[in-house]
Amino acid sequence: MDELDNLKRYRRDGGLTLRKLAEYIPAMIMTNLSVLLLVSVDGLVVGNYCGSDALSSVNIFYPVSLMTGTLSVLAASGIATSISTAMGMNDPGKINRVRGVSLRIMIVLAAAVGVLQVPVVWLMIRSYGLSDEMYVLTWQYAIGLMVCAPLSLISNVGTYQLQIGVVTFK
Repeated sequence: MDELDNLKRYRRDGGLTLRKLAEYIPAMIMTNLSVLLLVSVDGLVVGNYCGSDALSSVNIFYPVSLMTGTLSVLAASGIATSISTAMGMNDPGKINRVRGVSLRIMIVLAAAVGVLQVPVVWLMIRSYGLSDEMYVLTWQYAIGLMVCAPLSLISNVGTYQLQIGVVTFK
């Protein structure tokens, strides 16, 4: 295969492609559903039925959620920039290497966020000295956000890749 055939394998169309959409849609759907569920639980159930103390206690670990969200956006921006730069060079080998490294980075970061946030959130919740009922309620709410964080990272990366329109034909 000559160089011209290699370059034809990569098409930049800017549109949503079925392959990329199918690759990232499960994480996007699960992220959105978990966030919607958490907002519903926060506003309706906790706020109306448990009182203002419970509402404030379920939000004490929000800084951890903010840090994981920031890490997600930073990783997704870096991956999208790297892929866009490689596409601009029109070097299929470099595009494949960047995409491979990007996938590994995304998986490692999602796993690290999923694992490391558990002890941090546990320490944060424990440090407030909540009553047993509030501790259980806060922990249940925290689990929803901790499930959402790694999925959010994958979802952000997928969204950025869809925006730059990376389509690989093999």
